[in-house]
Amino acid sequence: LILSAGLVTLAACSLFTDLDGFTSGSKDDGGGSSGNGGLDAGLDDGSLASDGSADGSNPEGGPDASEGEPLLVVGGGRSQTPNIFEGETLSNTYYAPLKSDGTLGEWKPGPELPFKETTETRVVASSGRVYFFGYNATVSTKKSATGGLDSLTVDPTPEARGSFCAVSTGDAIFRFGGNADNTALKNVDGTATPTLAWTATSALPDGRHWLGCTASANFVYLVGGKNSAGEHQKTVYVAPRNPGGLLGGWTQTTPVLKTAYWPRPVVVGSYLVVVGGNWDDADVSTVFVGKLDEAGKIAS
Repeated sequence: LILSAGLVTLAACSLFTDLDGFTSGSKDDGGGSSGNGGLDAGLDDGSLASDGSADGSNPEGGPDASEGEPLLVVGGGRSQTPNIFEGETLSNTYYAPLKSDGTLGEWKPGPELPFKETTETRVVASSGRVYFFGYNATVSTKKSATGGLDSLTVDPTPEARGSFCAVSTGDAIFRFGGNADNTALKNVDGTATPTLAWTATSALPDGRHWLGCTASANFVYLVGGKNSAGEHQKTVYVAPRNPGGLLGGWTQTTPVLKTAYWPRPVVVGSYLVVVGGNWDDADVSTVFVGKLDEAGKIAS
């Protein structure tokens, strides 16, 4: 099992589990995964990984976790010295064993990421691997035999873009929206894992970047973000997951109560939970919860 979280400002994070779905839900419903820094996709080997704005793996690994013990992994972001706007962009990764009582063991350094991109890197877990996406580079790793993280592997990279959201649906990965040439994109592409072969799927109704995303067993959700004019959005889009790793058409459901960018949504059972982010131009710790019906929509 692999979990991920940000230890430094703007670090990316994700969660891998050994369940048949996603850590944000139950084993029965598949759960959900958040590519922006929430709980991510499922692993079958009991490993755990995190995403950051920098990427890397620890060549020495470090026997700090037992065979079945999950790892919490963090990486990248920006140092808070002297402040979050002027701090150094980082490429470090770290991991720590997650104990059965919810506490963490000792943090140890993981491999160094080949890029330093504070806001561009996304990480998701799928098919037993952790994937780090930079603006124009993709690398991945897995849990090593000694309980650390394996060396990084360079993977096929889709078209360059920044400020997108990425999510795993267990055996597939999707990227949503993003920014290129100061334009918010409608693009959505996906690939099966572990062999990456990217293809376009259902485009968004409107361009979005700095958005939040998550998935349940049957649906994918996109929350908030900004449009090309830089206006904060409160829309919630939902699309059905179809066989073959493709998505159906997007529809809107009940919006969140405030406009937001970089929110952290996650599906927990039959609820869509949206945590934190920047709401109406103010960073907050607000949590919004919406009840999902069988059609994947949120009741008004």
